[in-house]
Amino acid sequence: GTLLVKTLVGNILIQINCRDDRVATTLIAACSQSGNESRLLAITLIGGLGISSGVGALREIFLNERNSGDMRREAANALEKLDWKPSNAAETITFAILSGHVEQAAKLGPMALEPIVNHLGSVKEWANVSKQVKSFVASFTSPEAVPHLVNLLGNSDHAYRFGDSICESLAGIHPEGINALIEIVRDTGRTYYPRYRAINILAKNKEKLAVDALIATANENIETLPGVAAAALGEIGDVRAVEALIAIATKAAQGGTKSIPSQTSEMKPSDHMVKGSYNLAWHANKGLVGILGKSSSQLSVDQLRLVARLTPVVLVWQMPSGCAP
Repeated sequence: GTLLVKTLVGNILIQINCRDDRVATTLIAACSQSGNESRLLAITLIGGLGISSGVGALREIFLNERNSGDMRREAANALEKLDWKPSNAAETITFAILSGHVEQAAKLGPMALEPIVNHLGSVKEWANVSKQVKSFVASFTSPEAVPHLVNLLGNSDHAYRFGDSICESLAGIHPEGINALIEIVRDTGRTYYPRYRAINILAKNKEKLAVDALIATANENIETLPGVAAAALGEIGDVRAVEALIAIATKAAQGGTKSIPSQTSEMKPSDHMVKGSYNLAWHANKGLVGILGKSSSQLSVDQLRLVARLTPVVLVWQMPSGCAP
């Protein structure tokens, strides 16, 4: 019959609390049919009628990630009505999430990180999701959470939407999380956003351990991250980056090397913008300005003069008296 007829019949069966074996067999068989609406109705009726023989079919549905979220959630709700208990930690986490008890899943430790963020990333209430993810990942501060947080950044959608929150959580775990962020920056096989988010957080925290990795990234022959890394070195303000930034600025100015916009609110357009992209030389100069502003007393007169020759308009006014080029 039609879905409407099936629904009406199902409601009647629940009202009379029908436990006929033929009904149970029919509903369990319907769980493996192709029509999603019929399957959802069968799942609901198995839970509503308390058909314990349907546990196996329901469990298979809720554990199968190829099924829709709605179907898996309905199967979890039906299993809950049947007082079914998971047999291991992974099942417990999945069951808690799909039953709407995310907080219970979180209590099971870092192994719940990925399933919960995967779940939150699939829901439709976009306005609240980012705040939920930020609050959730921030609650995991142990070294055991680091590999799970890193795995989340391997998902390009999570890295784009939640990358800042994930990287902030990593930055709060010393030294394991910091080391993981630095390795992400070094990993040229990764896509843009995980590395971009990691660079921003390391710069925000002025993490000097990241200087070597950022210098290497600023020297990469790609049109994406070098400028972001160069500007990040200025945020950190470590004088070890001066020579590298001078070389990058000089080479970029001569060759017209470009990088895409940093996409950070601190970066502002200038005359150096070329066809919608920031010139790498400008990024490197900005990095030098940052270092000069934070650590000018640690630079030699020769370094100050060389820097000033690269960006005289921006830098001369910041140089100590007697060091004019």
